[in-house]
Amino acid sequence: MVLQAPLNVLKNSLYKKLYGQHLGNTLIYKAITHHLESEPKKALAIGMHGSTGTGKNYAAQMIAESIYKKGMSSPLVHVFAGKGSFPVAGDVDIYKRNLVEWISGNVSRCHYSMFVFDECDKYPPTLLDVVMPFIDHHATFGGVDYR
Repeated sequence: MVLQAPLNVLKNSLYKKLYGQHLGNTLIYKAITHHLESEPKKALAIGMHGSTGTGKNYAAQMIAESIYKKGMSSPLVHVFAGKGSFPVAGDVDIYKRNLVEWISGNVSRCHYSMFVFDECDKYPPTLLDVVMPFIDHHATFGGVDYR
């Protein structure tokens, strides 16, 4: 199978480098493997929660490095980080429009895009509500397949 090499890289990275997260390692690997090897009914969304230093960004980096040649530097990996990406709470409507356009535009170009939403607790309230249609059970949304 074409995906076997990247999946082996991911598995080895998670199990050898991400310490103390045995349950997370297994769940992340199984979710990604199942998604890439099956006909998914919806987009893959992985929520990682925990205190600073527990390995959330490190795990995201391992995922990107196993799938994309340039890892986190790939033009297919998009990172949004708290107030750095969305600094003004009053501009939430503008951010929502921009986020919808950004996601749909990038997935239209390549459906294997990866979006990382970091420090979500620092985002303006309701901002991520616009992401839900992209990860819901739809064959297509706005003419684009996000699965």
